Amino acid sequence: MSDGTGRERHHRAVEIIASVRGTPELRADTAERQLANTTLMNLAYDFAFGDIWTRPGLTLRDRSMSVIAMLTALGGQGLQLRSHFRGGFNHGLSPVQLAEILIQAAAYAGFPRAQHAMTELQTVLQNLGVALETESWVTADDDERRAAGLKVMEGLFGPAAAAPGAAERMEERLGAVGRYALDFAFGEVWSRPHLTKRERSLVVVSILAILGREAELKIHARGGLSHGLTPEELEEIVVTVIPYGGFPLAVEAMRTVREVLA
Repeated sequence: MSDGTGRERHHRAVEIIASVRGTPELRADTAERQLANTTLMNLAYDFAFGDIWTRPGLTLRDRSMSVIAMLTALGGQGLQLRSHFRGGFNHGLSPVQLAEILIQAAAYAGFPRAQHAMTELQTVLQNLGVALETESWVTADDDERRAAGLKVMEGLFGPAAAAPGAAERMEERLGAVGRYALDFAFGEVWSRPHLTKRERSLVVVSILAILGREAELKIHARGGLSHGLTPEELEEIVVTVIPYGGFPLAVEAMRTVREVLA
């Protein structure tokens, strides 16, 4: 299907940029005047926003979640993160949900990158005059998070993943990594409220795709289907990788996802 003329693509990009920036005074015509006068930036605007962001496979809210997860996983993307945090807020993500994306990212991209992104988020929310509610925190008991982790595993991978002896088999295969994957990643992070299991799958698939983790992507693409992501949405997450991670990563991720879908 044709994307139309270059002018139409550019106009679509301008409309999306205005929605990301979100200030009432910034209409599309104002946004167009503010576009950078460089070939690289204009290509970035017209392709990333005019081609990719306007595709119908994901809502703007979902695509914001995916891009925030990707940028967090890449680390050090301060200016881009701040822009997309504001866009996520304008596209309907609450401050708590924005923070929850970063908590999910901590388990799949590491705490340093997640903490860097959290600092950027706090700056954006402060500039917006929006408070991020703090939560009283008590770490779950070992038995509680093990039970929660098994429940998440069952939802991701089916009843066999939570059958008697599953935890022991996981630890036998992966050692302490398997134990903490079950108890911490699944038992604490995946079990938190504020994001649905579908949304957490969207975040994790986005991170694994942008980092090129094909084996884990295969596992979590299957899990995403179990949590309600559609085949179209899985492929659309991979398409979103192109402007933020490049074609090689997107090609490898698409091969992996299509293998799962087949």
